[in-house]
Amino acid sequence: VVIRDLLELYSEFETKNNIEFSVAKINRNQVKVIDELKIIGYKIIEETTTYYYSSLNQPIANDDRNIRVAEKSDLENLKRIVIQTDNTRFHNDKIFSKKKVDEFRKTWIINLFSDHEKKVYVYTIHDNVVGFVTVESNNKGNKEGVLKLIAVDNKYRGKGIGTSLVKTALKWFNNNCRISFITTQTSNYPSNKMYQKSGCKVAYKLVTLHKNNCF
Repeated sequence: VVIRDLLELYSEFETKNNIEFSVAKINRNQVKVIDELKIIGYKIIEETTTYYYSSLNQPIANDDRNIRVAEKSDLENLKRIVIQTDNTRFHNDKIFSKKKVDEFRKTWIINLFSDHEKKVYVYTIHDNVVGFVTVESNNKGNKEGVLKLIAVDNKYRGKGIGTSLVKTALKWFNNNCRISFITTQTSNYPSNKMYQKSGCKVAYKLVTLHKNNCF
């Protein structure tokens, strides 16, 4: 009853403040909270698994010469690759058109180059960018790292490029962070398997719900 009362109060807050779109991320174990959110109009979009990686783990060996730090001249290639990904939570929500999602993700890529806390590595074949990974850390004393995004050109998937990029990210974490986090969709079995093989451990699982208040 307490949960329902609180959610109803928040629903009233949304209405009074003309909030058009709301997002809730709830621990998968909180089944009752998720059910109550569904009652007031939220829809489940996806479930994600977040892994943690401790820099106290064994050193990561990755001397792949095809990987280098991204340059601004790589921007168009990064935008081309990122819109090939069609399994994000925004793609899974029908209120967002693919065009709108693509524009959002392109803007996100552009902003990477203006944030010095973020690092982007690209994988190249014959000087052509075919994949990339982004990592970052906060400025707090515990220096937590996050792998924000990894993407590989559709034509080159299944060739170990993603694994090599992950190793590059983990090596960067070893040198810059004490602990780091990586999130992927629970249904993305290849990615989950790749992170587990790389020494990452499950931290928690979240259910993401969206509510469109315009309808």
